[in-house]
Amino acid sequence: MFLFKSTISKDELNNLTSSMAEYNSNTNDWVQAIAHGMVPIGLTILGVCFLVEFTKTSERFRETQGTPIDSEIIMQMALKYALTLIAIMLATQIIDAILWATNVIGKNVATTGGLSGHNGPEENALFQASKVKMNWAQKPLFYTIFALHTCAFVGIGLLAKILIFLRFITLCIFKSVSPIIVSLGMTTDFKSVVINFWKQIMAICLQSVVLIIVLKLYPMFLSDDSLSGTVTFGEWLPVAMGAFLKLIAVVFAIIGSQNLSRRLLGV
Repeated sequence: MFLFKSTISKDELNNLTSSMAEYNSNTNDWVQAIAHGMVPIGLTILGVCFLVEFTKTSERFRETQGTPIDSEIIMQMALKYALTLIAIMLATQIIDAILWATNVIGKNVATTGGLSGHNGPEENALFQASKVKMNWAQKPLFYTIFALHTCAFVGIGLLAKILIFLRFITLCIFKSVSPIIVSLGMTTDFKSVVINFWKQIMAICLQSVVLIIVLKLYPMFLSDDSLSGTVTFGEWLPVAMGAFLKLIAVVFAIIGSQNLSRRLLGV
């Protein structure tokens, strides 16, 4: 009697390290269409911001210098807004590039040592009833702990799939509105919002790396709980409970993976 060998499968790895188009091409095409429709709005906002700043700068320059604004100041302003214009036009591509970079890191982490480079519970006596000496009264507790362990183990896989899907939805929302948010970067009041916007995107993308690390860690922890040969129920019980508590800790780590990735980037 045994559980699964690893908490991360190749399918989960593919989902965690896939682009938005690879995860769901139809949805990604729809999001791209929305973002494309937001570009004119973003350019309009940028144009208004340019006119407002140009007017204020011209008035301030005339008051302080007594002459019209010179070409050097205009070129500096134009360059700044030109870079923002490029960022608006390429906002979705920038997000895809950030996601690609974190996917490369995630694949490297996941494949280091293999997807399952450590002993799983089927390779020790932890959940093999034939290798645990127990009487009839102890068997119900053995199978109860085994059932709890199995439910928690399966629950980790389901929870990971849910978080991967929620991560995809969040990226869709950020990608859809990216041209408008980026266009606000030229306003003093919203500059911090735009910086935080990019940090949030990086944190969402980095979440896949955090999830992969967490899912890879549990088999390593489990290798410390292995029991060789035949053991008594008294020897088995604390080890099995320790393995179960580690699984619960992994569940909380997975749930908090996005908050952890945000803290890593200071968001």
